[in-house]
Amino acid sequence: MQNSQGAVTYTLLRGAAYAKDNRILPLGFDKATASGDIRVVGAALNDSDFVGGSDTVTYRISGLQGGNYSVDAELLYQSVSHAFAQDLYSDNSAESETFKSMFNASSMKTS
Repeated sequence: MQNSQGAVTYTLLRGAAYAKDNRILPLGFDKATASGDIRVVGAALNDSDFVGGSDTVTYRISGLQGGNYSVDAELLYQSVSHAFAQDLYSDNSAESETFKSMFNASSMKTS
């Protein structure tokens, strides 16, 4: 989401528009026929391999010596991202401070 000034925000109350859709779409989801309240927005709308259940990402790496390379990737889900937490902390409310202390005490997160 982005706020009314066009900056990224994770807080619904500050959300004014969608900047980018970064969901992995459910299997069978048709972005061409989705209703307005669940539609795909931004560059993902015109990405031909961003389809229900999958997406393809291509990396181009220069400067490698000849040969075969293998990359293993693991998709992990984290319900609260570091960026979301930092945005929440900017509220300076008692609730955000309580969340901050609980989040910082947790060992189940990545930064």
